[in-house]
Amino acid sequence: MPGRRIHYVTFRQLVDDTLSLVAKIPPHVTSVAGVPRSGMCPAAIIATTLHLPLFAATREGLVNLGHGRRLMHQDIPRGTCLVVDDSALRGESMARAVQALGLPSDRLLTAVVYPHPWTLREACVRIDISQRALGSPRFFEWNLLNHRLASKIMCDIDGVICRDPTAPDDDSESYGAALDLAAPYHLPRRRPLNTLITHRLERWRGVTCNWLARYGVRYSKLVMAPHSTAAQRRIEMKPYGRWKGTYFQQSSCRLFIESSPRQAAQIHRTSGKPVLCIENGVVYS
Repeated sequence: MPGRRIHYVTFRQLVDDTLSLVAKIPPHVTSVAGVPRSGMCPAAIIATTLHLPLFAATREGLVNLGHGRRLMHQDIPRGTCLVVDDSALRGESMARAVQALGLPSDRLLTAVVYPHPWTLREACVRIDISQRALGSPRFFEWNLLNHRLASKIMCDIDGVICRDPTAPDDDSESYGAALDLAAPYHLPRRRPLNTLITHRLERWRGVTCNWLARYGVRYSKLVMAPHSTAAQRRIEMKPYGRWKGTYFQQSSCRLFIESSPRQAAQIHRTSGKPVLCIENGVVYS
């Protein structure tokens, strides 16, 4: 990743770009099929916007997802099917879906919201419609912590792995209870992350590890603030972000994921490495 621009796409951008892609869809499309799993998001937006039946384009063929009262069974047409995926690198997932559908070429179109530039030239399947070409490395909010580079990622906890605790960080038992009840946010499911680093005090390691285990979060290291009290930490860690940045700089990790824009900027200044901030969608590099 050094020297290469990192692309980050949020859910909001996916919605906006998918709605822009709708304008490119020809009128003879009569059904929409999403490539499981991520392709179902833009496929559902397209099908809902154009009031068309929605299917899943699985390896076993089309799966009817049901259409509710607004689209009766007799309204399901037999014309051209639009097969949709959120992104494509080599185009293999799209190619498998198209092959499984077994439709003749005159009854099938393909659409990818974010193809890799290489895909448009060399993919093993034809991409008929696309919205925005994105090179690598690229991260999507809906797959953020399940990227193939997970083993090279250092990550904040509060505001990234889980939602920010609902109680003030005042060393009280109510704060500990809030940590235990924190709502999950971006969960790594596919691969272990390299390092989780947090301003939570060491005294909260037990409740933190229990929460991470409960939600199946895997990681190699968990680094916590070494201070005795939250007040001591606030004094000695200013400016916030420098401690994380120093640890990041000394590590083999290639990307830091942070929730706070101010801390993200400081982590980048301290480490000289790229930092992705999920609150504002900015990559500091």
